[in-house]
Amino acid sequence: MADFMLIVALPFRVSYYLSGIKWAFGLPLCNICLFMLALNRSGSSIFLMAIAVDRYMRVGHPHHAINSLSMPKAMCGALVLWLLNFSMTVNIFSLQHINTTYCDSFFIKTEASPNLNWHKFVFIFSFYMPLLVILYCTIQIIRHLRRRKLSQQAKIKNSLCFIKVVAVIFIVCFLPSNITQLIIWIKTQQLARNLSGPEVCHAMDNLTTVFYLNISLTYLNSVLDPVVYYFFSPIPSRTSAGKLCICPK
Repeated sequence: MADFMLIVALPFRVSYYLSGIKWAFGLPLCNICLFMLALNRSGSSIFLMAIAVDRYMRVGHPHHAINSLSMPKAMCGALVLWLLNFSMTVNIFSLQHINTTYCDSFFIKTEASPNLNWHKFVFIFSFYMPLLVILYCTIQIIRHLRRRKLSQQAKIKNSLCFIKVVAVIFIVCFLPSNITQLIIWIKTQQLARNLSGPEVCHAMDNLTTVFYLNISLTYLNSVLDPVVYYFFSPIPSRTSAGKLCICPK
């Protein structure tokens, strides 16, 4: 679902950038596009976090009841995660845009506002919370397997490789834009002490360009998702999985 939202919204964003940052489709569609992109970013993060937790539970706590959830219960869990995602990002519809031709949820603003502060919080929370969970699950799985000396078994090695792939995909796709955005927020507050709003925006041009280049990496996650789906599939026959898994034998 998250990838589908990106596919729908991306052509409008391409048109927006090719036209020189001029939105030509009206404010309602602008908000819808930004909302779908935000859902894609946070939904992808939550998806990767859920996979990491699932692998951790299956390896570290194989007899836990959560590992034998029925399909309806698993679907209810997925629905809860989507509702959480929706509730965190719906505030995008209340963001105030600079003008009718500007369509971005990330912009330089020296004055604080509740909506903008919430948007910043969601952007940070939807990355750092999954990051901590994914890193914790990865470390615990590695420690558990090494302690029990199971890391050399073929099936276990594939699972171990898989959780490493999840962590790498998450960091590569989401870390650069989050670090850049944090730098922008800090620099904006520093410059706002001595410069006017337009002067701050001009001074941040280079960092803003870097941010939008980095934010495009989050879309790469949707390209890599099929690989994640492949490894996550419970189908036991994985003849080519070992070939795709780049881990030392």
